[in-house]
Amino acid sequence: GGVALRSKDPNEIVELGSGKLPRGVELALGKMCYGEVARIAVRADYAYGEEGDEAVGVPGGCDIEYTMELLSWRMAWRGRLELNMRERQKETEQLKAEGTRALGKGDFEWAVARYGEAAALISCKVGGD
Repeated sequence: GGVALRSKDPNEIVELGSGKLPRGVELALGKMCYGEVARIAVRADYAYGEEGDEAVGVPGGCDIEYTMELLSWRMAWRGRLELNMRERQKETEQLKAEGTRALGKGDFEWAVARYGEAAALISCKVGGD
């Protein structure tokens, strides 16, 4: 499960909970809304710890700051299919709202994709519904 997101590289998709992002970044992203821009400060113990990460140029014990914009996200389909109908309706409303915001910004491709996901999710049959 988890939430997929894109980094600065539009072709890179990272799943929250995969361990590829610092814990503090994952926690912040999990609370953001579509289109939101946030500046976050992450303590070293929620970033790269005492060991740091040489690959990204962060020495050990360093606090880090990020400016992030949540451009897209989606729940894994497997997780969505496990939702009951009430939960699906809530998720569908959220997808519709994302589509409407994208439409208002002139991002027609993203709007159509969100509306399409909402339609597909609400029309899937659920055992026990």
